[in-house]
Amino acid sequence: SMWAAAAARAPLIELLGRRAAVAALSLLLLPAPSSGMVPSATAARPRRIDSHLHLWSSGVDWNAGQSPPAALRSVATIDRFVVEAKAAGIEGALIVQHTSPWTCTDPDLGLDHSYAQSALGQHPDFFRAMAVADPRLGTDRACAALEQLKAAGFSGVRFNAGLFPAAEGMGGPTGRALFAKAGELGMPVGVMAFGGAAGVLSDLRSLLAASSRTVLIVDHFGFFRHSGFNSREDIDALLQLADSAQVYVKASAFLRVSASTLPCSDLAPVLRELVVAFGANRVLWGSDFPYALLGEPMQPGAAEAPSGEAGLVSYNRVASALEAWGECGSGTAPADGLSAAELEWVMGGTAAGLFWS
Repeated sequence: SMWAAAAARAPLIELLGRRAAVAALSLLLLPAPSSGMVPSATAARPRRIDSHLHLWSSGVDWNAGQSPPAALRSVATIDRFVVEAKAAGIEGALIVQHTSPWTCTDPDLGLDHSYAQSALGQHPDFFRAMAVADPRLGTDRACAALEQLKAAGFSGVRFNAGLFPAAEGMGGPTGRALFAKAGELGMPVGVMAFGGAAGVLSDLRSLLAASSRTVLIVDHFGFFRHSGFNSREDIDALLQLADSAQVYVKASAFLRVSASTLPCSDLAPVLRELVVAFGANRVLWGSDFPYALLGEPMQPGAAEAPSGEAGLVSYNRVASALEAWGECGSGTAPADGLSAAELEWVMGGTAAGLFWS
């Protein structure tokens, strides 16, 4: 396969060896998943965490004339997700504020974060949330907005490359100022780059140079698959960041980077590469709820599955996909499978260390 051929290259093996050493060092910097740390006086640190999901109301927070895809209009509410997640054995969840066309605006924050904030208020031990930075506010106002969002209970912030001025990108003056501010506030930064990691590698390096204490999380496997093809260039670009202990990767949104339906076991070799390079303690699983319920491969950024509404899959099926790889024959080989300890990190330990400590 293309992955096996690439892994066989001697220079890459040597490079991955160095990265594994960095990953091992960073492992010592985080508490173990079973350490029993408590984020509040009322609940133990969760062990199984969905680190990437979106929530919206059944209509009250939609932009006039806009709405979610028909199949998903009523499935992404706070109450419905909490019931389905807990039934699937999920003990904690990280909401990522969405930037969809139906998202309302806010004069001070850029985007309306009120529904996610409501979820934090209703379920303070179960939920954490990542806001969205809005560079369209201008540098000073956008940084002030981060301070407001932190005070409102948001634990992290997402950078959407499409919101930054094209002339400067995420790595320009505004992005660097926001990245440094996030580090001051203790807010990990998640990065969404629909075009793949290779296209934003220079921006990411610029951000990392702006602050050594800001955690950077690359979403969705770095979007290595687009236009129906896997991009070795994007995988290699992502691996180049593994030497920096402040960089993490979300093994999230399987259906946006897989060529198959759930459980998307074709992702096993890619995940193996990420775990070898970064260490399992810097890889986080996330569902991409509710889009994952569509159940079919999607292009990055798409809101509808290619074949339209064919009936939603259960959240439990999405949440158990990674464990299901062994059952379909992909996860049992040492080259592809995760050990029990690695699985514990990816399915919750890493996210707990970042957001529930």
